Amino acid sequence: MQEELIYHEAVIKKLRQILEPISVHGSYHVIVGNHGTGKTTVVRQCAREVGKGAEQSKFFRVLNAFERGARKYKANNRKPPVLILDNISKLGKKNVNMLEDLQDIAKLYADQRSCIIVFVSSEGTAPRMMMQRSSWSRAEKIPIVIEDLTSKEAFTYLFSKLGIEEKVTNQLIQLLGGRIRDLQEYGNMINRGETFEMLGAIDDNFHQAKMIEGERNHVIGKVIVQEVMKNEKIGLNTFIKLVNDEQIADELLQANIFSYNPESRTITFQSRATEVFVRESPEFSLKGFS
Repeated sequence: MQEELIYHEAVIKKLRQILEPISVHGSYHVIVGNHGTGKTTVVRQCAREVGKGAEQSKFFRVLNAFERGARKYKANNRKPPVLILDNISKLGKKNVNMLEDLQDIAKLYADQRSCIIVFVSSEGTAPRMMMQRSSWSRAEKIPIVIEDLTSKEAFTYLFSKLGIEEKVTNQLIQLLGGRIRDLQEYGNMINRGETFEMLGAIDDNFHQAKMIEGERNHVIGKVIVQEVMKNEKIGLNTFIKLVNDEQIADELLQANIFSYNPESRTITFQSRATEVFVRESPEFSLKGFS
């Protein structure tokens, strides 16, 4: 992703405060953002700017060595080190026990004021699972949310930095919104003279969620789609009540169709392109609902 991208200053300020902590800092942090919003890039950029980097490791293999190093670091620098754990949403899908262990360790470090752990996750089930556990008591209660670019920022990126003509720029923004990964990918394809068809990938997401007509989650998925279409977003409690099945709720949130924002506790479409897809699909039409 382009290093020169300009992110929301409020987010940059919050991240720098986390990565340059005071000596008595006593909590851990959660950073969330949809796939393609640039959360990993912006965290790494901020980490490099304050001289810490964002190395990943086999956590449990090096835990003891890390704890020793953390004590030395704090003694030498009068502030705790920061450990960034990126892409924890995968643990929410494949290794919930490890995610819970990491959260418990983060709470322990926060209690000891020995280290600050920052969890970086896509919006979805992982942040929701973390918020339901007792270890959440030592987390900063409002996660930092990395959102899409504004229309103005997206226009600047496509028109000024990628050099795409104004008409095409506006068409891309209308289709993709401010999702930086998509803007970069399809913007570069246009510059290379390539054609593209993106709705097929979104159709795959609906198959993953078993939401296509004839699949097992189609009926309840259609209800959720139409509620979001009518209201732009729905509350988490409404979503859970409508689905009425925890496993299905997790499946729907993991399939890159819907997105859960832990800051506002709301469910929205995962991207502008997803919204375009459902509005153009007869099987999800409000008129065809029965």
